[in-house]
Amino acid sequence: MSLAPRPLRGSRFLGEWLFLLAALTAFGGYIGYSQYQDYLQIEIQERERLTTEAAVIEKNLVPQLHSANHALETIRDDLSHWRMEKDGQWRTNRRLQVFADILPGMRVLLVVDADGRITASNNATLVGASLAHREWFQLAARNNAPQTLYLIPPIKSLIDTYVMALARSVARPNGEFGGVVYASFDPDFARTQLDSVLYTPDAWAALAHGDGKLFMMAPEKKHLAGTDLATPGSLFTRHRDSGQKTNVYTDRVAATGEQRMIAQRTIHPDDLFMDKPLVVAVSRDPRTIFASWQRATTLHALLFGIVAVVAVLSLGFYQRRQRGLQDIADRHEQALQASADRLNEAQRIAQVGNWTLDLVSGELTWSDQVFRLFEIDPARFGATYDAFLNAIHPDDREAVHQAYAESLVTRQPYEVTHRLRMNDGRIKWVHEKCLSEFDATGKPLRSLGTVQDITDGKLAEIELRIAAAAFDSQEAMMVTDANSVILRVNRAFVQITGYTPAEAVGQTPRLLQSGRHDKTFYREMWEAINRTGTWQGEVWDRRKDGTVYPKWLTISAVKDDSGTVTHYIGSHYDITERKIAEEKIRQLAFFDQLTGLPNRTLLMDRLRQTMAASSRSGGHGALLFIDLDNFKMLNDTLGHDKGDLLLKQVAQRLKLCVREGDTVAHLSGDEFVVVLAGLDADSADAAADIEAIVEKILASLNQDYLLADVVHHSTASIGITLFMGDPTSIDELMKQADLAMYKSKEAGRNTWHFFDPGMESAVKERAALEDDLRLALQEQQFVLHFQAQVVGERLTGAEVLVRWQHPQRGMVPPGEFIPLAEDTGLILPLGEWVLDAACRQLARWATQPELAHLTLAVNVSAHQFGQVDFVDQVLAVLKNTGANPRFLKLELTESLLVDNVQDIIGKMFALKARGVGFALDDFGTGYSSLSYLKRLPLDQLKIDQSFVRDILVDPNDAAIARTIVALAESLGLGVIAEGVETETQREFLAKSGCHAFQGYLYSKPVPLDKFEELMTAEAVA
Repeated sequence: MSLAPRPLRGSRFLGEWLFLLAALTAFGGYIGYSQYQDYLQIEIQERERLTTEAAVIEKNLVPQLHSANHALETIRDDLSHWRMEKDGQWRTNRRLQVFADILPGMRVLLVVDADGRITASNNATLVGASLAHREWFQLAARNNAPQTLYLIPPIKSLIDTYVMALARSVARPNGEFGGVVYASFDPDFARTQLDSVLYTPDAWAALAHGDGKLFMMAPEKKHLAGTDLATPGSLFTRHRDSGQKTNVYTDRVAATGEQRMIAQRTIHPDDLFMDKPLVVAVSRDPRTIFASWQRATTLHALLFGIVAVVAVLSLGFYQRRQRGLQDIADRHEQALQASADRLNEAQRIAQVGNWTLDLVSGELTWSDQVFRLFEIDPARFGATYDAFLNAIHPDDREAVHQAYAESLVTRQPYEVTHRLRMNDGRIKWVHEKCLSEFDATGKPLRSLGTVQDITDGKLAEIELRIAAAAFDSQEAMMVTDANSVILRVNRAFVQITGYTPAEAVGQTPRLLQSGRHDKTFYREMWEAINRTGTWQGEVWDRRKDGTVYPKWLTISAVKDDSGTVTHYIGSHYDITERKIAEEKIRQLAFFDQLTGLPNRTLLMDRLRQTMAASSRSGGHGALLFIDLDNFKMLNDTLGHDKGDLLLKQVAQRLKLCVREGDTVAHLSGDEFVVVLAGLDADSADAAADIEAIVEKILASLNQDYLLADVVHHSTASIGITLFMGDPTSIDELMKQADLAMYKSKEAGRNTWHFFDPGMESAVKERAALEDDLRLALQEQQFVLHFQAQVVGERLTGAEVLVRWQHPQRGMVPPGEFIPLAEDTGLILPLGEWVLDAACRQLARWATQPELAHLTLAVNVSAHQFGQVDFVDQVLAVLKNTGANPRFLKLELTESLLVDNVQDIIGKMFALKARGVGFALDDFGTGYSSLSYLKRLPLDQLKIDQSFVRDILVDPNDAAIARTIVALAESLGLGVIAEGVETETQREFLAKSGCHAFQGYLYSKPVPLDKFEELMTAEAVA
């Protein structure tokens, strides 16, 4: 459309010049304001970036400080135990080397005594050097604060670098200063943390001590290391005095003389109790930061000048040729309107960034949104189709080009999803749509397209695929809703349980229940889930085919933002093989390998259980000692292989002769033992039942045996002893049955005899002994004897053994009154007295340097440990006596683990947290599940003297001893052998890996004065 010419007038001429002046003024003001805003934005962004980088360095350094602190605490707490071990110095240095190897960035670990002398180090060349002149050592000695972690000011190393180091003081048992443990970091390790945030050449980072001494800089500037930054008015001083954790300043740095933008951050973790903080600084050159802004400002100023000159010239030209220019302006306005219409149409199609490709001229036009999406500067973008393809990921270019080319051929719109590769290597996903315009002949004229960023959706899709892959792992998994209805299971679940997804979905986990667990088990499990959000443990479930199998189950609750449970995730794996392995270990430990019968260890446990059951029920039990007649002659004439065949067949016949619930055991050689349980309460009726069983046994054993190709006839002699809840020890019962068996031998063999226990006299004796025991507790007639415990060749402590100093009977051994105390409940006050006396002795020894290192082991009965307030009792005794709990060791027996294991574990952990140690006494003589054993916070296993006694002559005892040592090593526990009486026994145990001993080889249980004489003699030696 042409516009009618309008005449020039003076007022309009002046108005146009005033408008131009106002426009140029506004334009210049806009440019200035925009540049000012850009300046502020750059400054804010750079301040935030420097602050973030300082925080990143803190995030990387704090875990290393925690690791080093943990290592120092561990070394400090375990140092005394290391030193007591054989080759203590070498082992201490070796353990320091291990800590240095496994802790990243750790350079040197030292143990320094109270005089400043290095006593141990991962670098053996440092041992013996003195650090007494070091200010930090003198500070630690003055303060004597074991809870403080000292950050040592920069120390210049031999290679002209400054190292960062930490130290903790070590307290002696009496609380006095005992030295320090020290750890230094490799300077290159800390410098790597600083280098990790340097993203421009002009940046540097620094690490300084809280007092202002500079540890290091990155890039490295050795001449500045050790510089004192805490000068008056310095940036470091301003930051420190501000009290803020983080500050950002732009000012001149005193150390370098440079104008810098610097972010400083104080690192002072509350849980480390550091005496001084660390300060990290990250800095950049302001000239580099604002270089692009300065260039843009210059460019804008030049552009403004050009625009102003052009505007003035143009206005003058315009006023001379207004009519022609007006026509040009009208045509330009129409073209702009048409372009705006096309842009509006593209935005209506996709509501995203749009582009236009003129297929006649080849010109490519992008909207601002597309430039932002592609992260391309419009000023440097060559607006062509080829330039557009170059912005696409190389692997996707051909597909995008092919899709566009096909759309031009088919004249159909197309959609394509592809990737963009950013200049910094990042990947973006976009979805493009395009349609083209054609002339009447079908020639393409112009293409219009939209582009949408779908990166977040793609990443979410990838995360879902990863989650799906994790869900279909080798571990069986199920997902339920909040009502425990199964929503989904994975392939491993199907493989393990046999249930298909269709069969499992919609059901509840009760589908898998085997019936082995009662309601209490499941109630406690769900109580734990509701309380903590998770549960894990061993469960027996049933497969689809009906087989029952053990599994390790983990259940986790999934909660929404409000804390409401929305789903449960259960994962499990089959532990059948582990159970089989445990059973194999149990077979080795508790069963005779020749006959398959229980061995002595399991027999003792079964007999102990039978005696306990007899005591509860009031019924009799019986012990039968069976010895094959003339067995030695068989071995000597036909050979040991025939003897083994006979033993196997005898074992089978004996099992067929007894009832379910009775025990048949093979002790050794030709000796068998049968334990009969659940006999009548009337002794005459019980004896009649026993007689019938014994006659059946003799009749069966009198039948001929086919030993390979030899027919052999054998008989047996049997001794019987009857018991019913009496305090007779197991050893006494065995002796009684053995004596009765020898009476059968004397009577001509192939017969049986009862042992006459003299019931009436035994009952009277027991009653009298109980009265005396109660009086003894009132009058404190008990004394402690001490039996030495030795590690290597060094006496490290003792086991306390109670003795009864009876006014008429003299010294009464514990075997006569301890069982009675257990039966009557008097073991509780007696046990409290023993514990109190032992702790008081520990407190007295703590005041004597030559005895302060000794530990005492105190036996604790199941009755004591079962007391609800047992933990409080022990802690009260420790508090009242002032004994150090680290030198107290409580010895428990395996029988303690039969009932209420969770309660026992809880009490043990409560005492363990206070420093009390635990040893499992008589290990291997009872039965305890290895799955529970590994959960107990034990320090030591004690090899029972029954294994040590015959360890040189009985292969089973030797194998069990070696197995216990191997088991202790695998669980990270110590091991000690009791009952060591000969040097050959000690040597065998030492070769098997056991280096702690107790027994008559070193000392019998002796009174306190005799035991202290042993210590004095050892110290003199």
